[in-house]
Amino acid sequence: MTHLAIITKHDPSLINFRGPLIKDLLKKNHKVTALSPFNDQKTQITLSQWGVQCLPTPIDGTGLNPIKDLWNGIQLFLNLKKIKPDISLCYFVKPVIWGSLAAFFCGVKLRVVMIEGLGFAFTKNPFTKEVFLKSLLKLILITLYKLSLKTAHKVIFLNQDDFDYFIYRKLIQPHQGLLLGPIGVSLSDWKRSSEKSQTFTPPLRFIFVGRCLKEKGLLDLMNAVEILKHYFINHQMTLTILGDPDTNPGSINLEILKNWEHNFSITHKGHVDNVRSELDLADVFILPSYREGVPRSSQEAAAMGLPIITTQAPGCKDTVIDGYNGFTVPLASPESLSEKMLYFLNNPLEIIRMGNNSQQLAKDKFDSQIINKKLIHILEMEN
Repeated sequence: MTHLAIITKHDPSLINFRGPLIKDLLKKNHKVTALSPFNDQKTQITLSQWGVQCLPTPIDGTGLNPIKDLWNGIQLFLNLKKIKPDISLCYFVKPVIWGSLAAFFCGVKLRVVMIEGLGFAFTKNPFTKEVFLKSLLKLILITLYKLSLKTAHKVIFLNQDDFDYFIYRKLIQPHQGLLLGPIGVSLSDWKRSSEKSQTFTPPLRFIFVGRCLKEKGLLDLMNAVEILKHYFINHQMTLTILGDPDTNPGSINLEILKNWEHNFSITHKGHVDNVRSELDLADVFILPSYREGVPRSSQEAAAMGLPIITTQAPGCKDTVIDGYNGFTVPLASPESLSEKMLYFLNNPLEIIRMGNNSQQLAKDKFDSQIINKKLIHILEMEN
């Protein structure tokens, strides 16, 4: 029996993002231990019921305290030394950095990390007051990546842009890198409850799903809504925002979100447990992000048969074939966003055509069963 340690900083991601992979590993009689802060008791209970050993481990996902990070890294090392896994799989920035180092010093035989996106520090910055902070964080992260990724056997990427960047900056050696593509979704779980009506009746329902960050393009989206304000006031369009602010420096605070609700007649629902039911009510998915790995939210929307409006940014552009299942627009372009939003209002039959194409694209590219087989093959092949 091979023992795999999965190291993360976000408890729910073990179910929402890694759940299908964990289940497939357990079916193949691998032992799985999850190391995470486990502030979410519900996640811990669910994983334990699956047969996963849960080992609470302090990992500060967004803090900038180097002493605390070093201490957490030592705790991670001690926990890995206690369980002695054969393989480690780390994802998210700090688990990648500290997890790969801890696994190296513990002598873990196969050390695999997954770069799911480059995040705040590496995202193009239109917000001038944050330029210095981003530059400093980027310098620190590049240094830490160079140090830690030397200890990894395999570095998995979700998109070619990130892969090329790590090679260009000499953060990894070419032989370390593997391009996996999107992490995928369970197509049996993410599907519409009924067929879309062929007859369109306003309002046209847009939906955004993601953390409420400037880097997700929310300010651009609201500027696009302002351009189309006439259509929102007259209830020809609606916009639902799912997701909360967080501790990221680019976060948009709740007061601003409440003002948007009041001024633009949009709906901010915050975090919801059942995203699928919200997508089921929507017509078009919109994600004007500045950089992603390959956005899970867009993959879910595609599987649910929604056309997608997103940007030409790394990762985002991998979820849309322009004109086939949606549109890609330039970054930081509210005018382009509003133009494509209005296109669907004026051409409602395109919602059906592009939505069907999204479902087909999900079957071709976003099926987690196929993708997890590739990932498990990488883990088993090297062990």
